[in-house]
Amino acid sequence: MKTKLFLLSALWLLLSCSNDVDNITNNDVDVIESSTNDDDNDYDDEIVYEECIAIHFSEDEVAITNPFIDSDISITNNGGHVTVQSNISDNISYILSGNTSDGSFKLYGNYKYTLIFNNVEITNPNGAAINNQCSKKLTVVLNEGTINKLTDGITYNYTSGEDMKATLFSEGQINVYGNGSLEIAGKNKHAICIDDYLHIHSGNINITEAASDAIHVNEYIKIDGGVIKTSSIGEGLDCEEGYIEINGGEISITTTGVKAHGLKSYSYITIDENVVIDNNNNEENEDNEENNNNEGPEVDPDEPTGIFYPKTQNAVFDTQMLSTINSSFCSINIEVKGNASKGLKSGSDINIINGNIQISTSGNAFYDSADADISSCAGIKCDGNLVIDGGTINITSSGTGGKGINVDGLLTMNDGDVTIKTTGGQYTYSSNSSSAKGIKCDKNIVINDGNIAITTKGKGAEGLESKAQLYINGGSIEIEAYDDCINASKHIEFTGGDVYCYSSNNDGIDSNGTITITGGRIITSGTNTPEEGFDCDQNKFTITGGYILGLGGATSTPTSSACTQYCLIYSLSSALQTIHIESSSGVEVLTFKAPRTYNQTTLLFSCPELQKNTTYSIYTGGSISGGTDYHGWYTDANYTKGTSTAATFTTSSIVTTVGSSSGGGPGGGPGGGRW
Repeated sequence: MKTKLFLLSALWLLLSCSNDVDNITNNDVDVIESSTNDDDNDYDDEIVYEECIAIHFSEDEVAITNPFIDSDISITNNGGHVTVQSNISDNISYILSGNTSDGSFKLYGNYKYTLIFNNVEITNPNGAAINNQCSKKLTVVLNEGTINKLTDGITYNYTSGEDMKATLFSEGQINVYGNGSLEIAGKNKHAICIDDYLHIHSGNINITEAASDAIHVNEYIKIDGGVIKTSSIGEGLDCEEGYIEINGGEISITTTGVKAHGLKSYSYITIDENVVIDNNNNEENEDNEENNNNEGPEVDPDEPTGIFYPKTQNAVFDTQMLSTINSSFCSINIEVKGNASKGLKSGSDINIINGNIQISTSGNAFYDSADADISSCAGIKCDGNLVIDGGTINITSSGTGGKGINVDGLLTMNDGDVTIKTTGGQYTYSSNSSSAKGIKCDKNIVINDGNIAITTKGKGAEGLESKAQLYINGGSIEIEAYDDCINASKHIEFTGGDVYCYSSNNDGIDSNGTITITGGRIITSGTNTPEEGFDCDQNKFTITGGYILGLGGATSTPTSSACTQYCLIYSLSSALQTIHIESSSGVEVLTFKAPRTYNQTTLLFSCPELQKNTTYSIYTGGSISGGTDYHGWYTDANYTKGTSTAATFTTSSIVTTVGSSSGGGPGGGPGGGRW
């Protein structure tokens, strides 16, 4: 009787596994064909599916078709839990199909292999659904049109001496291809955990839950395409030792835990293909087995060259992670809900070259006793330098003390569109406090081009802040802030671009050091006395070019000895609505409508059209029609004059003061003007 049942099972097995093979599509073959040296690739030519090992799960039994019966591959089944012991030195493919509520797949081996997911659903109540104990490369193919599901248990039965930290666990690298879908639930810890690297080329991966991280790897994460959606208590994508590189695909991440970040990575380096390292102490690690120093992870020969692992501490580049987001068709959507959580968290540098990045944080700041400091949310938190070369970045923060972008190093923006909105209030702990910020940088900020729009609300909330020096060379910047719109500790410099600042409770532009303006168009509106449009205390204030208009209850005075462009300070004891300035010959130099009503107004104005030893008339009130305006500064408009001339002045000195005001104080140096 046992013999008959075995023959019937074998016949059914051959038929079912034949169907598994037939269901593999050419699309999956094409994307993983070998194109160079056979020894350096996963496949000699392409997958020969007739020579795959087929494993079909069901609630009653596991059907296994093994065409390598005489080879050194042992496959055992213990109540639905399949274990493979492979000693063969060929790239063997395993097709997984069927359903089980109490099963798993586990492999021991010393050579890379392939798992083909072909409508398989595996739940292991006591451990990982897929457990790869082979340290070599695992290629996962999600067969086109298939729906595959993996679930682990809340508690695990561990094997002594083995790691098993996720629903899908691997000691070796994983490459993902195909156009099918894979749904993973991580009930014990991580959903995917890899002690090497993860490279996703394509596929639809949906991590519905993770008790810790959705995806956790040691070496690096690289995403070139596909659709990845994660929901986790811990990190969304976490890389312990390497970098994260995203070149394409659609990524959606939700995290809910305290200090749980959307994308988090540390150390090692990644280099763009066009960058060359001039360092004789570094060598490309093409084969880890031949590297006597055994530095770094095994390098995928199919990966782009230029990944180096320093053998000494004399490397040109720092041995920390560089996160790179680089693609015009890359979409990243991150939602972090836990207190002090970050959307993108890098232990070193971040480069954003292109893509569409949407980040929202809703958690509050809190006092972290372990760090003896206040920790708050941030859309992007960069421990190194941040470079934005393009793309669209949209960040919202609703929790107390939330930051849009927080950078410990340098921030450089060359292109792109950045929109940041914070609505959370100030967080206070004892004598310490943390306010919301649009962009906060501990070192210099350099903006060469691109568009920045920042709105901040809540006590102490600032727009663009550098703890060192801030340079604006181009682009468009529009900031509405509760506190200072633009603030720097040492120096602010404008050489170009369009800048609009509107503070509801403090200065428009505030430098604790010096201010230099050589170009650009700047409109800045601070609040009533003693707040200012431009504030640099008693420090040097240089104007040599640009179109400049500052409003407030007071202003810092440009330093006459340092300026080459003529400036006007006009003070009124009443509110200013509309102002028009023209020369005695009728040449217009300013038509402007104030963005708010002041109790008392001080205006700082400078432009190239203000000429030496020329008499000008100031008109207030009146009406404006036609033309175009930039936040109230009109060009080519029709101005109907008020009933009287408010004042006249002659530019006999580089800084001319009309009326009187208080606050601010003159800029450094002689000839600072009259107050």
